[in-house]
Amino acid sequence: MSAHTGAEMMTLLEHSIMTLDAANLTDEQMYRAMMQAISEMSRYYPQQAVSECPIVEESSETFTALTTDWVSLTGCGIKWDTEAVEDSDGNACTRNTDYYMDYFNGRIKAIAGGEIADEEEDCTISYDFDRITVDVSENGIMGADRLIKVKRVEYPVGNIPQQFVAFSHYGNSPAGMSHVIIESERDGKSQSQMTVDRNAAIYYDQMWAANIDIAGTSTTGAWPDVFDESIITSAQSFIARSQCMRFLDLATAAIADALTAAAAMELTQDDIDAMITAVIDILTSGTPNAVDLIKAINDDVDNHRKKILASCSSAEGYIADAIINMAAGDTAINSAITTYANAITVGDKVAEKYISAGRALQESAMATLNIAQVQIASANARIASIQQFIEQSQSITAVANSYIAATSVLVQTMSTSVQDIKAYLDAGIHYVEIAEKYRLLHVDLRNEAIGTWSRLGGFGSDMSTTSLRQR
Repeated sequence: MSAHTGAEMMTLLEHSIMTLDAANLTDEQMYRAMMQAISEMSRYYPQQAVSECPIVEESSETFTALTTDWVSLTGCGIKWDTEAVEDSDGNACTRNTDYYMDYFNGRIKAIAGGEIADEEEDCTISYDFDRITVDVSENGIMGADRLIKVKRVEYPVGNIPQQFVAFSHYGNSPAGMSHVIIESERDGKSQSQMTVDRNAAIYYDQMWAANIDIAGTSTTGAWPDVFDESIITSAQSFIARSQCMRFLDLATAAIADALTAAAAMELTQDDIDAMITAVIDILTSGTPNAVDLIKAINDDVDNHRKKILASCSSAEGYIADAIINMAAGDTAINSAITTYANAITVGDKVAEKYISAGRALQESAMATLNIAQVQIASANARIASIQQFIEQSQSITAVANSYIAATSVLVQTMSTSVQDIKAYLDAGIHYVEIAEKYRLLHVDLRNEAIGTWSRLGGFGSDMSTTSLRQR
């Protein structure tokens, strides 16, 4: 017997995993690791057991019929065409008209439209057994949920020397049927029915029963106490594997985050491409566009400069002429004033002459000033034209600059995304390295436990399952 109860072994396991950085493990996870360890031990050192099965001739029972699914009966290995079926009113029913029969697995299924209604309760069936089949399922002689492998079948029990017969084992699922079919005796006789009221003994390997359940109910294990330490070691290995899987999950999540960041960065790059394309369109499309305007300014500025200078120079000359004419006009008018003062001596005609001359000179000065004003206006118009070019260019380039500023922000976002991706990938690599450490630890601990079981008990079973023929 085990030297420790299940609760004591769980405490030992809890203390032993301190070096596994497994403080985050729940009681359920440690319980599951203990169950895996006991299951693993059972593969290499199974519990050997014998169960006897009385051979009976017949049975009867009630059942609730279904037309949509098979209903399992309590017995299996039913003899062909020996059943008698009645519905809940006692009406006899006919196979393949009112119901289907599965003799080997002990199942019945009502036929829609027949004598038996769907979900009809209190139907009855009686039948004979074929007496070549032994039921070893959960409804039979032992718990099929723990069965590993049927090793030998003795029939009939009680003979000396013991008589072991050839057999086949079918099934082995906790949720289904498991049967041993007696094929023939060792002495070469052909197959025959087993005798009623004689027993068959089934020798088999089974899983060791757990010494603790998820609710914490604790007992002492049935295995030899020398295996307690190896079970804890095996449980440690499964916890190490659990830690390995946990860090692989973290690595997977980190890589997923990196991929998400990369996808976002790709979208950012698309936005940058769109921004740059918009800047190029703004600068190069439309009439006029910024490039053409700037080129026009560069090409025409010298011509504008020369014409502005010429207009200013011409205006300067006309202004100078106007000043001369105005000065001459002033002189003529002054002469007229003097003549008027001496009108008695000189006469009116001379004064009138001076006034006419002065008026003509002033009018000439005004005309010259008007021409100068036209030249100045031309220069101002050319200056305004240059200013308009500059303002139009600035309006367009201002929009382009706004796109360029937005592009700069996106580039910074992209740079941040690159840093995030690097951080995620670094974390993923770190998690993978930790996972590999736990994987190697799992392998070492598992090999240590298996080595103990192999040395002390030998290799006991290969976990044989459904439809395995054994002799």
